[in-house]
Amino acid sequence: LNTVVTSGIHTDLMDNSNYTYNGTAEPEFIIIQTSVNDFTGARTASQVIDSVSTIIDAAITRELYPIVTDSPAIGGNASAAEEEEMAKFNYRIPSVAKAKGAGFVSFYNTLSESDSPNRHAPAYLQPTDDTHPNPTGGEALAKTVSDFLKTLRG
Repeated sequence: LNTVVTSGIHTDLMDNSNYTYNGTAEPEFIIIQTSVNDFTGARTASQVIDSVSTIIDAAITRELYPIVTDSPAIGGNASAAEEEEMAKFNYRIPSVAKAKGAGFVSFYNTLSESDSPNRHAPAYLQPTDDTHPNPTGGEALAKTVSDFLKTLRG
């Protein structure tokens, strides 16, 4: 039972009291994933970082290891201002995560084309848009997280 929370979600959703879990393993980590939607609602990089920082603090309080992601490329519908805020966030979030004792994985790097870094690789996209990952993209993201978790286990 590992949890994915986006930065636009209120931190009280980490309260699992409404869920039934019959397993014996307690959650050890939480993935804090931002969304391109965080930057299309006129939110600044600083505001999104503040939200992520609050969730990191809540996770640590609950004795969960926070793993933070950057934001994947926005896609073709973003304004220049939205792309700029996302780029500022992606530049700053690795050092914020490290300073707060959180792990970091780059979903941006996982899904971006090497020759066009502001756009996702077409092989990873849903055919209906240029933003959302298809099953292959989802597998690539899962492998990125899995590879990071393996480094923690030694």
